[in-house]
Amino acid sequence: MGPDHDEIEAEQSYIDAAYQRLEELRGDATKRTSGVLAQEWGGVLQAKVQREAFVKADSRRWASLNVGDQPLVFGRIDRSDQSIFYIGRAAIYDRFQDPMVLDWKAPVSEAFYRATPSDPMDVVRRRHFICRGKRLLRLDDELMDAEKPPNGLVLMGEAALLDAMQRHRTGRMRDVVATVQAEQDGVIRAPLDGIHVVQGGPGTGKTVVALHRAAYLSYTHRRRLAGSGVLVVGPNSVFLRYIEDVLPSLGEDHVKLSTPGALVDGVVATRHEERMVARAKGEVAMVGAISRAIADHETRIAAPISIWHDSVLVTLTPDASWRAIAATRAAGLPHNRGRGLLERAVVDALFADFQKALEDERRSDLRGEAIIDTKDGGQNRAAFNEGVADHPKSRDAIEQMWPIIDTNSFLEELLSANGLGQIGEQADPGLSDADVVLIDEIRTQLGPPPMSVLHEETLANNESKEEAVRQVLDDILGYMALDEFMLADVARMVEQNYDAEFDRPDKSPNQRHEFGHVLVDEAQELSPMQWRMISRRCPSGSMTIVGDLGQASAPWAPATWSEVVDLLPKGANATVMELSINYRTPVEVMEFASRLLKDSGLELRQPRSVRTTGCRPIVRDTSIDGMPVALKDLCIEARAVVGEGNVAVLTSSEFASRALSWLADELADEHSDDQLAARIAVFEVDKAKGLEFDAVIVVEPASIIEQWGPRTLYMAFTRPTRQLYVLHSQPLPKELGIGSAEASRSVSQG
Repeated sequence: MGPDHDEIEAEQSYIDAAYQRLEELRGDATKRTSGVLAQEWGGVLQAKVQREAFVKADSRRWASLNVGDQPLVFGRIDRSDQSIFYIGRAAIYDRFQDPMVLDWKAPVSEAFYRATPSDPMDVVRRRHFICRGKRLLRLDDELMDAEKPPNGLVLMGEAALLDAMQRHRTGRMRDVVATVQAEQDGVIRAPLDGIHVVQGGPGTGKTVVALHRAAYLSYTHRRRLAGSGVLVVGPNSVFLRYIEDVLPSLGEDHVKLSTPGALVDGVVATRHEERMVARAKGEVAMVGAISRAIADHETRIAAPISIWHDSVLVTLTPDASWRAIAATRAAGLPHNRGRGLLERAVVDALFADFQKALEDERRSDLRGEAIIDTKDGGQNRAAFNEGVADHPKSRDAIEQMWPIIDTNSFLEELLSANGLGQIGEQADPGLSDADVVLIDEIRTQLGPPPMSVLHEETLANNESKEEAVRQVLDDILGYMALDEFMLADVARMVEQNYDAEFDRPDKSPNQRHEFGHVLVDEAQELSPMQWRMISRRCPSGSMTIVGDLGQASAPWAPATWSEVVDLLPKGANATVMELSINYRTPVEVMEFASRLLKDSGLELRQPRSVRTTGCRPIVRDTSIDGMPVALKDLCIEARAVVGEGNVAVLTSSEFASRALSWLADELADEHSDDQLAARIAVFEVDKAKGLEFDAVIVVEPASIIEQWGPRTLYMAFTRPTRQLYVLHSQPLPKELGIGSAEASRSVSQG
């Protein structure tokens, strides 16, 4: 038994003890929950809230201890003061409340990711554990001062990061909490406030780093974010399924995942938009088009209206109606919300005419002592309002001047007026992502109808609600100790239960949820209108924007990040960060793909690949008739290369359906209900954003460029972790510098 084996056994014993304590804590939480549910509680609302607070606290703790089949402990730091800390997925304390394992998000754990020889952060040795489930396989040590190894430290070594990178892809993103590198950790632990832009080329881990940042912020700033939460916006539903397991594995279940097309309550995008139409709908010019279309509904009456009140004929003229409209517009309210002001302005104009008529009659002494005292504004005004405001002529005039506008019908009208088609006219009916954004803008400019009396009374009762919530919280704290993280969660739950108990009708269908922090991945793809939509959901301006300008495919693709932050209300002081190391894409593939960007005009530094496979990209030139056989041959070849790994065929929309037909037999043999889990799968290139595969076959690059441009082809080329194949019948982009002769050599060398 040598020192290596002794060291591994010692660490394995510690890991076993941590797992044993983990099971004890999970069992304790389960027992407490069962006891609380069986206990009798007095009072209706208070009992409900108190019981659920106990259950929530224990269920949250139970969930945080659910590490699944991922290793509980993945590292250790030895500090200069001889203290030792084990780093893992969940915080584990022994029976004396001493830490056995620190949560990776805790401040002390930062040194595990950030310590370097030039800045050791008091760390002497950093140790990585390479585990399979509960079993420790290997150790990998790093000394912060290699020239002065501390006495008594046994050194072990094999690269944990490279080990993680060599594993086959499974169709689901894994967390990288055990192998986060220093520059990635700098992004993860950046301050909550402000806008942080993260430029990351292919394979730099920007997506998974953004998810770890979501978990870190939710943990570190739980009190600030408890009532609002964190929103992660991804490009499409395939991408969301790819990343959906990462956050739960990091102990976070209060982060919302969404695509841009699902951000608006009550509507979901289901239709693909033609590229140029999407561009028109996505430009900021649509804001003005919507404003002008709304203003067209705010019109003066065509002819005077006259109403008798108390033997006096009052009249609203077209000019008076226009002055009422101007006064309402000056208030700056959304259109529908302004309807109440317009109604008051109309009645005010009629009352002014009423008073003028009375004054004229007084001066002519036509009514003598029977004249109403115009200085008695209260009683006379109330009677006037009752008799005139609800008069059919008044209501008709107000509806003509300032109608309540329905969002859906207005959208149809807007699209038709701007030559953008109507909903339902397309071969694929429904809403596109661009339509959803317009709905959000329309709802914002229209606003909800004026509040009902019941709603106003409910808002007036907010103070009594807050007092009731405080009382219930005091009662709960009398029974149960809550840490600072749980307190905000329980307070939010108390409010939710209060609202449910009294069925408060104060949420408008147009009311949107606002988040404390928003992370946007593949941010280079969002339109200016989509940035407006997202900004509304983050009034604090606390955002993390992650993307790669080199992979932009949208028609509004930015050339610099300043073009993006200039669209944000609080973007003036944005911080730009960069991820510079490519952990996924081999050197051979990256060198090939980067040729596409040489003449792009983008000022981007290509990330440095840390892996080499010795396998150059394989380029095959064939005729269009020969493509079915050639694609099948490449699939067979790729499967032999990746073994148990996965193979993706990436192409344009035109060729995706053809590829599915050509590979029908192969896909049937590899059938899976989940496209991401299939060992061979066909994707339209834009659906592969953010994904990675062991091998990638790019079919007909010219067609991809025609549909999305060269930056999308660059994105497709950089998806593989091992081998890239290119199959084409049309000429390749000249930037690649490849003719048929070089293509043949690539095949023979592959």
